Order: sequence, then structure tokens, then C-alpha cells
Amino acid sequence: MEEKKMEIRVDNEIAHGVYSNNFVVSSSPTEFTLDFIYQNYQQALIQTRVILHPKKAEELIDLLKQQMQKYRESIAGDLPVN
Repeated sequence: MEEKKMEIRVDNEIAHGVYSNNFVVSSSPTEFTLDFIYQNYQQALIQTRVILHPKKAEELIDLLKQQMQKYRESIAGDLPVN
């Protein structure tokens, strides 16, 4: 079966991204919720929330593991301390 290619576009506001230095993950029987948070010494603010079907959450975990492995190989080892 041939994979279909999809054109993905992103508007300018989304393309700039948001900075997150913390996160919270929660789940229900039908979805996973990822809250990306910016936290400083005074407050914590949810920057964005992503809600995923459990299968897509599993795919995300696999892709993050692959990317982390590539990253570790490129920096030859341990993650930098923030």
C-alpha cells in the first residue's frame, strides 16, 4: 500500500512557536492531554494544550524517543543541564 503525501502548512503565528520549560500530561480512557507550561519564580502559565487520541500519543512517544536518540548521538552523550 502506497503512503499518501500530505502538504502541511503553518500560519505565521504558529510558526513562531511558544517556549515551555515545564509540562503536565493527563489522560482519560479516550484521550491524552499535554499542557505545555512556562514557569518562572512567580507563576506558571499554560502556553498551549494539545489533546491526542491514545494511538497518536503512542506514536508521539516513539518519535520523541527516535529524535532523542539522534540528538544524543549528535552531542555525543549526556543532555546539557538547563
